[in-house]
Amino acid sequence: MSESKDHREIGRELDLFSFHEVAPGAPFWHPKGMIIYKELEKFIREENEKMGYGEVSTPILVKKELWEKSGHWENFRDNMFHFQIGEETHGLKPMNCPESALIYSNTVRSYKDLPLRLAEPTGKLHRKEVSGSVRFENP
Repeated sequence: MSESKDHREIGRELDLFSFHEVAPGAPFWHPKGMIIYKELEKFIREENEKMGYGEVSTPILVKKELWEKSGHWENFRDNMFHFQIGEETHGLKPMNCPESALIYSNTVRSYKDLPLRLAEPTGKLHRKEVSGSVRFENP
């Protein structure tokens, strides 16, 4: 039986993507890798559409007030990237649910509208996690 390879090693060997210390845990997609990435996005969009999901897109950067209202600020602030812009504190989104809730609440809805299925397949999430926490070892 052949020995398992780490995805980072395969990506490097096939010139699909690379990782660099300037952005630990974040892939730098190469042209051949982007072909695969875009095909995966296409597949996800098609599957979401089959299941009745509407695609949405929400901002990456929002004011702290949204995170306070959703409870994320109190519970996850230490794992979020946040900073001042002028007098206001903003955060990079670590998950999509608070923004999706704003889309939901933008319209008066009936129970007949449920379930409302929203998907953000190309949304980027930013979490401040302990170095190495996104890696795992195969048993």
